[in-house]
Amino acid sequence: MRLVFLVAAATLLCGAPLVCDEAGAGVREVAVGGRLMWDYLAWGDVESDLGLVADDGTEVRRARLCASGKVYERLKFKVEWDFADCDEVCLKDGYLELIDVPPGGSIRVGHMHEPFCMNELTSSKYITFMERASLTAFAPSRNSGLTYVGNAGGRSRWELGVFATTDESGSASGALGASLSGRISFIAAGEAESDRLLHVGGAVNYLAPEGDEIRFSARPEVHMSGRLVDTGELMARDVLRLGAEVGAVFGPAHFAGEYVAAIVSGPDDSLSASVEGSEYEAALSGYYVQAGYFLTGESRTYKAGKWGRVAPRGDFLADGGSGAVELAVRYSSLDLNDGDSGIVGGALQDVTVGLNWYLHANARLMLNQVWATARDAEDGKIGSATATMMRLQFDF
Repeated sequence: MRLVFLVAAATLLCGAPLVCDEAGAGVREVAVGGRLMWDYLAWGDVESDLGLVADDGTEVRRARLCASGKVYERLKFKVEWDFADCDEVCLKDGYLELIDVPPGGSIRVGHMHEPFCMNELTSSKYITFMERASLTAFAPSRNSGLTYVGNAGGRSRWELGVFATTDESGSASGALGASLSGRISFIAAGEAESDRLLHVGGAVNYLAPEGDEIRFSARPEVHMSGRLVDTGELMARDVLRLGAEVGAVFGPAHFAGEYVAAIVSGPDDSLSASVEGSEYEAALSGYYVQAGYFLTGESRTYKAGKWGRVAPRGDFLADGGSGAVELAVRYSSLDLNDGDSGIVGGALQDVTVGLNWYLHANARLMLNQVWATARDAEDGKIGSATATMMRLQFDF
């Protein structure tokens, strides 16, 4: 860890990326970055039937340092650590990337995101709301493996990877879960660098879980909260996840939606708290739709199949600028019930309204109001809760 802080300090003091061109002097170039997200939460009405411990509070949601650059002209690297996401320092990304691999793609090897779910793949620096939609309960997130990334003229992008299931530090031992992930995305109309575009994509993930067990659960899109829906541990021979996504930008307005289905197949001797008996096949699902509008006229940006950074037309208090102001709303639904297989994980619906103020391209204030409702397997209401959240965010 000491090396991380030394590199970061040197880069910040110099005000520019570190460059080493001499033979044997180390990597060719290094750029250091980071992010800090500080949150405050105030609960509103919380119905007791939820069994939710609703304490107001504050937390550092993310505190990260990142180093990236080139070992030489065709070999890139990235390493990122989070100091707030777990009890010890977590490795987020840690991979090498060989670029310009025929037919015009690249190969990544190491610890990285599996290519699945646009909402999960978009950086936390650029998501519209403080928390991602609940369907990311199905997203495999980061694991260790190999990914091939290809593109065609900036309009389409495809990724295919094979992974071993690891923990938050990128480590695992014994019987490892294994997965195959693939995603394709393309611009169906407009241009990537314009304020008019339509994005369409799809993804598939096949998982043979570690120990033949899988579990899905979700919070009410509030990080400082307990989980409202939970399948418990399920005995699973394999899991097939399918995803579809769409996104659009039309001037200051933007739209997005995703749907994910998880098909869980149980072994002949499946025994769990949720499933009793012999072989089963369960279908779980989730989706969200959202829309946003920049009151100050900016547009949401798009790059490499994901959402990107928003830069205000005028920075706050710089030459009379006011920053950028964005209003957004999202509805999401997650269903962890399957009556035919006996899985009763619950269902969750969330409505989130957000107000974002971008003081600068690298700093923003966020305010979210969340209404969450949990339902049982018969679609009966268990209870509801409301929460107000605020975030101060900056990155460098």
